[in-house]
Amino acid sequence: MQGKLVSFFKRHSIKSDEKLYFIQHLALMIRAGVSLPRAIEILTEQSKNKYWRDILGDIRENLVQGNSFEKSLSRHKEVFGAALISMVRIGEMKGDLVMVLEKFFELARKEEELKRKLKSAMAYPIVVASAMVLLGIAVVFYIFPKIAEIFKEADLKLPLPTRILIGISDIVVGYGALILVLTVALVIAFIFWKKTKRGKSLWTALLLRLPIVSGIMKEKNLAHLTRNLGILLKAGVPISEAFLATANGLENVFYKQSLLEARDEVNKGNFVHTAFLKYADIYPNLIIQIIIVGEEAGVLDEVLFEISSFYETRVTNTFDSMSAIIEPVLILILGLGVAFMALSILMPIYSIAQT
Repeated sequence: MQGKLVSFFKRHSIKSDEKLYFIQHLALMIRAGVSLPRAIEILTEQSKNKYWRDILGDIRENLVQGNSFEKSLSRHKEVFGAALISMVRIGEMKGDLVMVLEKFFELARKEEELKRKLKSAMAYPIVVASAMVLLGIAVVFYIFPKIAEIFKEADLKLPLPTRILIGISDIVVGYGALILVLTVALVIAFIFWKKTKRGKSLWTALLLRLPIVSGIMKEKNLAHLTRNLGILLKAGVPISEAFLATANGLENVFYKQSLLEARDEVNKGNFVHTAFLKYADIYPNLIIQIIIVGEEAGVLDEVLFEISSFYETRVTNTFDSMSAIIEPVLILILGLGVAFMALSILMPIYSIAQT
């Protein structure tokens, strides 16, 4: 358990920008005639992340020992992902490693652009929500208990808002440490449960049934998998391997299973869309029809790019719209919360002044 936690935090200490920098500059140096081991050595020296330097050093050492780049990367699959490793294997087979690295850089860059847009859209609502929580904690835990003592000594019949806030304050002050420990324990337990096969399946199924979340999840996954498949197929990765690599890069278990079944259909000599038809609840019929046309015309990679572009735009627009709606709602809730606290404090003070 401890080893998994250490590995998890180390893996996430490597920023996406650092990986993109590595892939982009590795392609540039190889194109300029620098040998692969030397290029990796140069990039290792430039990094300030010790864990990342250790990984790159291990890859270089394996290359010097005569192993392929694909096999060297496979030693760190959890960092580089199945898609890059599959593309590198094809690049080495074709003798055009630069091309596949550039294609993957394009794929990863678009993925990061989408993530940044989503983070930007949700930044303001998260800041407002955090301010609400911090304000509530400050009032309930530090400010109100001192004022409540004055109200209790005054021997007044306190109004309902004040009694509610006193009750909340007493619980937080009396059992704050226990509540914090239980909350942290529940969050950790939930994280590990969600990583189990059953937990991941149940959690994904729940999200796919929530009214607003379901649509966003479907569009985001469709944008991701169609872009990855399109890039892999365009780079010359065999369709069977492309589906496997894309499936391994997905978190959503249902989309992952659909791609694995599509791969089985392809291996049997059938069309890709025959597997997608079984998952009509996560693949819109229009998308399946477009894929059918792409398969029949032999331009599957092109139609996948079109689908990806369409859904990337939809996801961005959806988050922008949600952000515009959530902002005033959060401000309203924050205002109501402040008004409730103000009334809870001012009403007893007014009663004391009258007395």
